[in-house]
Amino acid sequence: MRVPSVLSFSAVFLALLGLFLLLQTGVAMSALGHAAPPTGAVTDPAALAYWRAAAFARLFGVSLLAFGMVLWHVKPLVRVTAERRIGIMLSAGFALVGLICLIQQVAIFGTPAGWAMALAFFGLATVAAVTALRSSSSAG
Repeated sequence: MRVPSVLSFSAVFLALLGLFLLLQTGVAMSALGHAAPPTGAVTDPAALAYWRAAAFARLFGVSLLAFGMVLWHVKPLVRVTAERRIGIMLSAGFALVGLICLIQQVAIFGTPAGWAMALAFFGLATVAAVTALRSSSSAG
């Protein structure tokens, strides 16, 4: 496998996760342990907290979708000589997102969906790093 293949897979994964967070925010929040939306007025503190969390989930979803789109469109531009650097940077980025997911999982979520999301990002980080390191040894 080469780094452009990892970019393709990552782009699709990020776009689908982003779309899910954007279009199914309530389901995603429920999977992460957040209560159903309150029926009270928006000025109610519980309702305000829910809608703030929902707004952040949607913002995160749009960010993932945009990142996926960028990865999809830059993958044809990747040259063999740059695969190692691109793969390592992609791995570092996914590892940072995985770390934040893990911290949130331990501190807040405590759900199977939280573990799955953290593991998915750590998995992407591992695949990107291994692919980058292999591409450098086969290219050199």
